[in-house]
Amino acid sequence: MIGYTLKPGSESTLEVGGASYAMYTQGDGLWIKNAAEEDRMVDAMRKSADVTVKGRLGQGHRDHRHPSR
Repeated sequence: MIGYTLKPGSESTLEVGGASYAMYTQGDGLWIKNAAEEDRMVDAMRKSADVTVKGRLGQGHRDHRHPSR
């Protein structure tokens, strides 16, 4: 996730278009847990102006929200 380092191996949530998707971290990336939901998530991201990611930052913070603009 650009600009933020999430705790390695931690679980996160991506919220977009009124839906929530379970995510996990691996390396410097954020990946969807259920690959069957990927097309629906990508479609929602194309239609929505806002995306929120919740997760544990690598620096030990409990929760972080990052709305896109």
